[in-house]
Order: sequence, then structure tokens, then C-alpha cells
Amino acid sequence: MAKKPENQYSIRYRIKSQVGIWGTWHEGFGVWQGIEFAQKQIAMIKKSHLLKTIEIEFKHEGTLKDYKGEITGKSIIYESR
Repeated sequence: MAKKPENQYSIRYRIKSQVGIWGTWHEGFGVWQGIEFAQKQIAMIKKSHLLKTIEIEFKHEGTLKDYKGEITGKSIIYESR
């Protein structure tokens, strides 16, 4: 079995329907390249779903973090406009 690269992070998200039901998770992994790179990915996800409520889980070093990279232990929620 191949060994996972060290210093890996993940971003996964799901979208809430208009009737309030959360969809399935969409997930991606990568090798850590800095907070700016992760922020660009989060912003891209958010921008592509502007009119929907999105839950994003950004996990690095085994903990959930916010957009700034600070440990929060919870996901990021962007409410629909």
C-alpha cells in the first residue's frame, strides 16, 4: 500500500438544497502548500455556489480550521444570499 504524503490537508464541501436538505460531500486532498493556496481553493468553491448555503470542512494537521487557518474544530458555513 502506498504511503500518504506527510503534511497533507483536505477540503470537503456540501451544499444545502432550497428545502433545507444537505447534499453529499465532495472531497479533495493535497500536499500542504501554504494557507494562501488553501484560501484560493475555498474562495473558488464559495464563488461557484454564490446563491447556495455551503458547508466547508478545511482540515490540516488533523484539525478543522477556519479560512484564516486558525483551529476552530468546526466547519465553515457560508449562507446563501
